Amino acid sequence: MKRLTLIIDNNDIIYNREKITYDKLCKLIKTKSKLKIIILNENIFFKIIDSINEKEIKSLIESEILVDVQKEDYLIHYEIEKKKERTLVYAIKGNKIIKDILNNFINSEIEPIYFSIRNSILKLKRDKSFKYKVKFMKKYFYINVEDGMIYFDGISDENEYKEAKFLLKDGKGCVNFK
Repeated sequence: MKRLTLIIDNNDIIYNREKITYDKLCKLIKTKSKLKIIILNENIFFKIIDSINEKEIKSLIESEILVDVQKEDYLIHYEIEKKKERTLVYAIKGNKIIKDILNNFINSEIEPIYFSIRNSILKLKRDKSFKYKVKFMKKYFYINVEDGMIYFDGISDENEYKEAKFLLKDGKGCVNFK
């Protein structure tokens, strides 16, 4: 059972570093049984909820978080931090291509590039807290991970990179990448 990995870059579908059409994707998927989609060029919306009760989390996502984002355009995921008794909710903007794929291909997994970076680094490092920058497809992707959870993400073009300093989304500090 092979897995097909696609990259969605804005409205482009990329397979083996080449842009492909939706029709070609449909033909490829017939030969593979699993599909993994990696989303580029979209920052993640973060929200911390001071609860680890799943029913309460789902209710708060419906009542608060989906109000902050346009619910039909966003994909929502959450991770529970039992030690700190809180939950980190992530939302990332999807697009029509992703919706079409999800509607037509049931056996699919979606992962923002930041989760791929984090998961790869966690496999290599013992320390679960780190700041990392990765160059991929002529862009720099920045990630700040604390205790295995993503707390910051950023993107810059290859031409913009020298030393990156990003203001945190809560406005209470910044993250430096050298």
